[in-house]
Amino acid sequence: METKHDHIKSAIVELEFEEYRKRVLNKFKTEDYINWQNFLEKLDYNLVLKNDTTSNNASFTAIAPLNRRHENVTIKDYLIIQKSVFKDFICIYIKSKIVVLHKNSEIAYPWFVIASNEGYYEHIFSDIYMLLTEYFSNCVYVPYRAFYLKLDTKFETEKNAYDLIFGYEGDITRYPVIGNKYFSP
Repeated sequence: METKHDHIKSAIVELEFEEYRKRVLNKFKTEDYINWQNFLEKLDYNLVLKNDTTSNNASFTAIAPLNRRHENVTIKDYLIIQKSVFKDFICIYIKSKIVVLHKNSEIAYPWFVIASNEGYYEHIFSDIYMLLTEYFSNCVYVPYRAFYLKLDTKFETEKNAYDLIFGYEGDITRYPVIGNKYFSP
């Protein structure tokens, strides 16, 4: 019986290492890159983007700090938007850390991930996804739960689905998750 994530698995498992390498190295010479740049120009939310597509990873990546401060608490949030260079796979999540100022010293709590449109970010996931569909009409949102998939690939090292599809943070599943891991806009 076919599972919900079989299309994600099959797209990556069949990929040969040389093809993977070639797509990563040539990602700036593609129409997808032009579409990604156009998407970033139209993205709103008063974001200060730290566009991070320059490294040799498997995606176009945009990072925007969304820091907030409440009295002696700072919430360091980073909105991360990614589009794979292999298929029109998209992911959106927020990497977050809470820092409390207490008696002139900082207490930093561990990083965690916001995986769906929760609380303060109620609309941001769906709004960004809708904008992405204007530039990548066949895009498929990869829910956070799919990142846990272990894939039996032709690569020498075992990798999780996130690392193979987007390749930005390695094992992002190491962070605790807030929100619905199955969320899809």
